[in-house]
Amino acid sequence: AQAAIYPIHVVSSPWGEQPTMVARHRVWGGPVGRALLALAVGLAGGQRAFANAVLARGDPPSASTAASRLEACVVDDDCSLLGVCTTSQCRCDPGWTGRGCGVADLKPWDRTVTPGYRNTTQASWGGLPVQTSDGKFHAVATQIAKGCPLSLFLNNSAVVRLEAASPGGPWVYAGQVLPPMHHNPTIVGPTSDGYYLIYSIGSGTFERDGYVIDCEGPGGVPAVCRPPNSPVWPPCAGRSSRGVEPGGNISGTNYGHEQISLSYATSVDGPWTTKVALPYSGRGVPTAWDVEVSNPTAVLLRNGTVLLVYRGNPWGGGHEGLGVAVAAHWNGTYVRQAGPILGADAGFGNNEDPFAWQDARGHFHIVDHAQSDGNVCSNANVSFDGQGCGAHLFSRDGLTWTVGGVPVYTPAVLLANGETSVLQTRQRPQLVLSSGPTRRPLYLWNGGSFHGGNGDLDHLTHTFVFEFTNL
Repeated sequence: AQAAIYPIHVVSSPWGEQPTMVARHRVWGGPVGRALLALAVGLAGGQRAFANAVLARGDPPSASTAASRLEACVVDDDCSLLGVCTTSQCRCDPGWTGRGCGVADLKPWDRTVTPGYRNTTQASWGGLPVQTSDGKFHAVATQIAKGCPLSLFLNNSAVVRLEAASPGGPWVYAGQVLPPMHHNPTIVGPTSDGYYLIYSIGSGTFERDGYVIDCEGPGGVPAVCRPPNSPVWPPCAGRSSRGVEPGGNISGTNYGHEQISLSYATSVDGPWTTKVALPYSGRGVPTAWDVEVSNPTAVLLRNGTVLLVYRGNPWGGGHEGLGVAVAAHWNGTYVRQAGPILGADAGFGNNEDPFAWQDARGHFHIVDHAQSDGNVCSNANVSFDGQGCGAHLFSRDGLTWTVGGVPVYTPAVLLANGETSVLQTRQRPQLVLSSGPTRRPLYLWNGGSFHGGNGDLDHLTHTFVFEFTNL
């Protein structure tokens, strides 16, 4: 039976204007992609997915005023396809607000109501829940093993299973699903043939190969992994160690952090079978824009077709763009489409962490983490433009994409006490949607921290959950 809560596919401390630019890009241009999409486009009710949160400059967090919901428009595209244009005004879908319906409508955050997943000794980095047929909630999440911070994810990232009484949490650790190195998981299911699917980065051989670092000693992160020693490979795979190849690649011939794995099981408890869904250098061209692939998100359509959206990089990293691979069945062959949906040279900065879905009207959406100069936050004159900016892409046919003109979220978080706090990093957005015909967004998940950024060696990131207003 279909679960009542569906995963979404595409976007710290209380614990203690709008540009007119748009960009259009052709994707899925190959004959395989067009043939498969011909079967899929227009199938309303395909599994919906995701969105991101909060705050374009000039819009208070969780703004739900009539003015924000009724904006002048000509066509539905002026409403980001997240609403409809009726009598020249945008009528935003539940869960969306702001200019052009492009902002997630969130309640002020109360950590006692939606505490998410906070492990005081282990860093985490976002996740995604599903509700099984017995009514229980389970999530897959990134956890950095052995007490290490996010900055050592290339050594220690694992996929874990969490349990909770509701999607808001509190979530508790229920066991490791995939060993290091597996990173940034998303879950889909159950499929029509009864499987849960986890897409992640990684190969799962790092612990066996001796690459996992122990940060649980009295000194925390070992001195060999700290400046001026870090990043030095071996043993510490600092972020700037990426793309060292061949031979010196972190995972040897497995290219673990540069490939996409698919794990499948008939129960969220496993056992899980894992295979490579999208390999490193899958085009066989060393100069391709997507030699390295990561950050998968999957949209499972009603006819069985899977649209796999991913981040692609040329050899050596950098220049992050978004691409699409298509499979006729989740266990089939994933065929990369010709070019990027959104390339690093398109004037919108680097883009990663995509989440994609097809909505009830048959439209396609992606929300991602946009970073570097030129992203939608800096172009919108929002000061938070580095580690916490969300961008929205939308399409009527999956072929021509438009980049929204306002941030879907920034690091600014409106708190239940009326104050605003700023996350030092806020990425990995994933959504929980309701069942039923509207599939409105209920909760937004993020990886983040109020205390330190991605490279901080002495603070742990955590998994945050924000509840939508849903007026």
